[in-house]
Amino acid sequence: MQNSKLIQSLRTMSKSDLKKLGQLVRCEAFNSNKKQFGLNCMLFDYIVKFAPNFTDKRLSKEAAHEHLFPKRPFDAQSIRYLLSNLFKITEDFLLFQRIKGNKTLALSELMDHYKSKQLDNHYAACYRDLDKLVKSVSYADSDAHYDAFRFHASAIGLTANRNKQSGEDPHFQEAIFNLDRFYLTEALSYSCIATLQAHVVNQKAVGLSMASDLLAHIDKHPHLDVPSVQLYRTALLMLGDMEQGEYYASFRELLGANKDLFSVEDAQNLYAYARSYCGYKINRGERQYYRDVLELYQEQFQAGLLSITPPMFKNIVTIALREGLLDWCEDFIDNTIDLIGSGEREQVLAYNQAHLKFYLSDYKGVIDLLTDQKSLVAKDRVRKFNDIFYQVDARKLLLKSYYELEDDRMEDMLANLEVFLTKHKQLIPAQSMLTNRNFVKTLKKVMRILPYDRDRAEVIEQLTAKMIDTKELAERAWLQEKLK
Repeated sequence: MQNSKLIQSLRTMSKSDLKKLGQLVRCEAFNSNKKQFGLNCMLFDYIVKFAPNFTDKRLSKEAAHEHLFPKRPFDAQSIRYLLSNLFKITEDFLLFQRIKGNKTLALSELMDHYKSKQLDNHYAACYRDLDKLVKSVSYADSDAHYDAFRFHASAIGLTANRNKQSGEDPHFQEAIFNLDRFYLTEALSYSCIATLQAHVVNQKAVGLSMASDLLAHIDKHPHLDVPSVQLYRTALLMLGDMEQGEYYASFRELLGANKDLFSVEDAQNLYAYARSYCGYKINRGERQYYRDVLELYQEQFQAGLLSITPPMFKNIVTIALREGLLDWCEDFIDNTIDLIGSGEREQVLAYNQAHLKFYLSDYKGVIDLLTDQKSLVAKDRVRKFNDIFYQVDARKLLLKSYYELEDDRMEDMLANLEVFLTKHKQLIPAQSMLTNRNFVKTLKKVMRILPYDRDRAEVIEQLTAKMIDTKELAERAWLQEKLK
């Protein structure tokens, strides 16, 4: 029952929405069967007691049946039927909330309804409201173009809108123009995604080849010279030409000037495209793009367009430390940590503070933050993290700290990391697995080099050359430093 569609949907709802849903469940218009109506109310009241997590053991079909039918033997089918009924009401509620939350959509639907029923006065009033709403919208993303299309399409045929001399209806052209803008923005957006995916699997940039006709069409039609089309057009050209990098600067300039015209979701996607380009360059050794990634994060954060997750928090701190921005990094951790959910905040704070301490050469501070001092078993001493990458990188930080301190626990932590990678190979992406395994292999060779070895200089030279040839290698800069 806890894995049912109903319970999974209820888990996503706020306390306020659950209350509103309860009011809808108690509305007889949605329950024509009076007997069914009473059971729906009883079952909903029983289930909602276990909000917001809905994980209580009493949230089972057997317990619910006992609550509803205390004197009857368990009948799974009757509970399934009631759950299905409640889920249909829940879906009606979600649809209602979605339409209510989109005033443009709601007014467009009303206009179409009044038009079909020939309620001219109602239609005209709705038209005026929607006209004001469309003109007041500051966004210029695909949704804004679609909303404008819906408005103009719904307004076609209104006699008062016709040109008195030509008799033409201006809504025809506006409907076509906005539909064109919507279609091209969406098509270019999906082409960007396809091109990025092609890069990931080392295939031809399919998105760019599919969009060649779109790009030619855009260049021929002036009405398509709008921010959404131009930004996604430039993004596609940038992602399809990562080697030359001809379009990156133009995309950054367009994005910086027009970011406020897009919804948070669309703006986040556009910034992600820019970071993907930088990531491509960084993976090919152009380390100057680390600073660009940090600038993109800063710009996005200052504009209120960044929803910081634990992986993103870690990525920002890592880049800032690599760029030597230690004071900025400390301020970022202190001022931003509260944006992380309470369930993961303590873990995120511990790891990123430890990472900062490593760059400050406070290796004992790293160990204090990343180990469970109460554990007597060495393999269990690493602090627990929910995120798999936090778990891997915490072990690498500990391993490097033990190395810097010439601590004997270094050998145990190296074995711990090796076992952890093998044990969790299904959860760690292949690329990350390869870079970390190469780190383990290389560090073992570094550790075997002794100060009094006769051929020490030759071994270091050979290992340095090997590291240069190894493209997939984690902690490359630190390893190279240890060989000096």
